[in-house]
Amino acid sequence: MSSVKIALAAGLAVIAVGLGLMLSSTPVSVAHTSSSKEENLGYTGESHTLCQSGETLPQGTTAVRLQLGTFTGPRLTLRVFAGTKLIDSGERGSGWTGRTVTIALRSVPSHSSVVRLCVGWAMGGSESIHVMGALTEPSRALRIDGAPERGRFGVEYLRSGRSSWLSLAPGIAHRLGLGRSPSGTWIAVLAALVMLAVVAISSRVIVGEIK
Repeated sequence: MSSVKIALAAGLAVIAVGLGLMLSSTPVSVAHTSSSKEENLGYTGESHTLCQSGETLPQGTTAVRLQLGTFTGPRLTLRVFAGTKLIDSGERGSGWTGRTVTIALRSVPSHSSVVRLCVGWAMGGSESIHVMGALTEPSRALRIDGAPERGRFGVEYLRSGRSSWLSLAPGIAHRLGLGRSPSGTWIAVLAALVMLAVVAISSRVIVGEIK
């Protein structure tokens, strides 16, 4: 009986610690967006390298989100150049899916700079990638294996935010309560209390069943 209580208490403690760490962490924020359009620039099922010049890499950027979509994507390699000098890089393993893909950078830039982004991949099987972004003139367009395309793919530069999830909780609770009848922040609070009650009742039932 005591071993069950100890195991249950340890499990609840691990959950509480994990929740505390999550609430104290800071969500990523968008430092800069190079394009908000989502026009289809084309798709490919072959291995390529896409390079796009004239990008601004903000200070503190930790990851880059590219408008490349797929059902099951290949391994991606990102390289960041300032002129001809490689200043940063990153990789994303195969198996990603969705309309965008996020690639973490190996280092965090200490200042903003104008850069050229190059992302490459090697296809395998029936994989394909859709390139999304904004149409533009050839002089500003991205290059696929050195040849100009119809436009520029969209890029979002991500960095750590300044506020923790805990400090953002009141605003999130307020938004969760909008658009309902009745509405209000109390709805999110009620949902949290119900979940805590479920945990408490479940724990009591588990201990009771073992008696």
